[in-house]
Amino acid sequence: MRYLYWLALLLSFHSIAVDYWQQQPLPAQWQQYLAVSEQLLQQDAAAFASELAESAAHDAVKHNGFGLTAITTAAEAEAILSYQTPSGGWSKRTDMRIARQAGQHFGSEPDYVPTFDNDATSTQLQWLADYYPDASEALRQRITAAIERGITLVLKAQYPNGGFAQSYPLRGGYHDAITLNDDAMYQLMTLLWQVAHDKRFAMVTDSSKQAAKAAFYRAVDWLLANQVQVKGQLSVWGAQHHPLTGGPVAARKFEQASLVSSESAKLLQLMLQTVPDYPGVAASLAAGAHWLQQHQINGKIRYRDEQGYLSLKDSPGSVIWSRFYDLKSGKPVFFDRDGQTYSDVSRLSLERQRGYGWYQSVAAEFLSAYDNWLGLGQHCRNFGLDTAGGQGGAVLKVSNLNRSGPGSLAAALATTGPRIIVFEVAGVIDLERSNLSIEQPFVTIAGETAPAPGITLIKGGLRIVSHDVIVRHLHIRPGDAGLDKRAGWDTDGIAVTGKDACNVLVEHNSVTWATDELVSASGPRDQGPAATAKHVTFRNNILAEALDYATHIKGKHSKGALVHDNVQQVAFIGNLFVSNDRRNPYFKAFSSGVVANNLIVNAGNAAVQLGFVEREWLSSGIAPHNPQVAVVGNVLRYGLDSYSDLALVSDRGDAYISDNLTFNLRQQPMYDTQGVIHLLQSPPVWPQGVTATAASTTEAQVLNQAGARYWQRDSIDQRILRQAQDGSSRIIDSQQQVGGYPEIAPVQRTLNIPDSNTDGWLRRFIPESGQLTEP
Repeated sequence: MRYLYWLALLLSFHSIAVDYWQQQPLPAQWQQYLAVSEQLLQQDAAAFASELAESAAHDAVKHNGFGLTAITTAAEAEAILSYQTPSGGWSKRTDMRIARQAGQHFGSEPDYVPTFDNDATSTQLQWLADYYPDASEALRQRITAAIERGITLVLKAQYPNGGFAQSYPLRGGYHDAITLNDDAMYQLMTLLWQVAHDKRFAMVTDSSKQAAKAAFYRAVDWLLANQVQVKGQLSVWGAQHHPLTGGPVAARKFEQASLVSSESAKLLQLMLQTVPDYPGVAASLAAGAHWLQQHQINGKIRYRDEQGYLSLKDSPGSVIWSRFYDLKSGKPVFFDRDGQTYSDVSRLSLERQRGYGWYQSVAAEFLSAYDNWLGLGQHCRNFGLDTAGGQGGAVLKVSNLNRSGPGSLAAALATTGPRIIVFEVAGVIDLERSNLSIEQPFVTIAGETAPAPGITLIKGGLRIVSHDVIVRHLHIRPGDAGLDKRAGWDTDGIAVTGKDACNVLVEHNSVTWATDELVSASGPRDQGPAATAKHVTFRNNILAEALDYATHIKGKHSKGALVHDNVQQVAFIGNLFVSNDRRNPYFKAFSSGVVANNLIVNAGNAAVQLGFVEREWLSSGIAPHNPQVAVVGNVLRYGLDSYSDLALVSDRGDAYISDNLTFNLRQQPMYDTQGVIHLLQSPPVWPQGVTATAASTTEAQVLNQAGARYWQRDSIDQRILRQAQDGSSRIIDSQQQVGGYPEIAPVQRTLNIPDSNTDGWLRRFIPESGQLTEP
């Protein structure tokens, strides 16, 4: 009878409020998960009940921690091992300094056995691993078995979607929610990472290590999929999330559904430390950091008086966060035991003011680490191809064509935080001989969202001096602005410059008529790569008709693209270069990059250039080194302005050259190289995930996809492509030779921004085939 009594008592905890599982039919994978949980629960109950056949039940000793801060003796190790449940976990708030006796509960709160709450299970596994080197051989074997059993429990506990409940086997009610509160998920993810990578878990089998690694990444995937969106903008996470739908849910009455700062910050910091390059993490970090910065309480510290009443006290320079924030308003919220919600902590009952941590400063640690990571350039990678730009950020509407002011492109660019810039207007933005500067990171300019015929910038260009920037589907046509020859106005179409400029992706734009380079990546010549732009890709752009004898102070200056000295990891992929005299593109000293699958038509003096100007280095005392570039799958076609012996790659540098085609006006094959080109046996650098296609397919691909809004090209791009194909294109001195600046009547169109899945919404503006049907 005593056996059946205890079995019924333990199983009763599982039957409490299983609301999450009754709301909808469960897939087979989830049904199997619940069945395994139920089986483990019964096994634990049966094992404890069998002890009661020989011993009387008695309570475990309560302790706010575990009575230990580490295992230092064999006796302490034995004690910790004795409190491991048959299923493999440990309880919380239990004194584990003295070995458990038969019939003694595994925890001071039997309904929380085993659990991940309050650092339980993960802490014991870490302690055992730390003590393992000091244990006897016999004890080592038992520790190894216990660790393996504990890891197996954690692996079984992971929901099919990657999240973790507060306790496992499942107990029902809010305990079954995916729990971030009190760092439950953070502790488990940290443990999994340690098992997979840390030497102190060397005793664990390779299969367990691999399983832990896979489980960690599933947990990351869950975090990325369930970072809460507020009005379409990524924020942080809730304290608890529904195990099936992923939305924030309540736990106890004083833990209502809300956004949580401290636990979110620790998870962000964990991803920053472990998987910053994992797809989607960069956008998550940027959005989370921005949210935390926007919701910090400046100049205050928490203060508790002698009676225990809590308030905020002035403290210049201090930063603090509320623990919970309202899901809609984003304002601090405080919950009492009766479920009442307040905006002022002083309105809580004294018991709740004393009994809960309503303010925290943990987020400051993440923000400091994140700023340091950005400052060291550790986020710059893979030629900028992996940047998320403004993904997950606010969606900002450009509603007019003004050079500046509310509703302008300039105003949207100046906004801080992750952001996606969309357009409710089409037409011409006259920059009046100025440049739009992108100084704030994490931005996507989505020119595809404008109504036809899109956005055109004239009499100026873009200057990018920040990181994680995506620019797409703009027409940028600086021109000579009506100035005299050699007037001294020289501007790039798009200039990426300076130490902070990295992770920049410029794709599907049409850049013409610049008076300096059409596009460039640059920085100080003699301060090394850290001071310059880096990790930049120009992909699928039209780069055409750089003006020759125009307003540049040097006179003739038709230049396509420049990669300045010390600028590294720059790629030109799938671009159409047309009628630029030189620099199609040009890589200078100490630079590195890739030129792949571009079509170059009517280059004058030079196509792809490698080299440097020695006199520019004389005052620095630095001996310049060759650029190193991979040149693969490109096509060069002579035009009416091309030198008769034009080679694809010229001047001096180190180059890997493979599968390129060069044709003169008689369609005869011509040279790959000219000058002092040191041929490399393999690419010196190459972007991950990029495979060059055969040069025989380059021309058709580029003509089909290059440029802004390639599915509905404007009249200027149509002419450029037509002349590139019929051989009539020429190097020009002024936009007036080819019809002048475009005159486009403004077009207005309202955009309805969705509250979620902004990425999917944006993709609908670009047709996969055929005609566009705007969302």
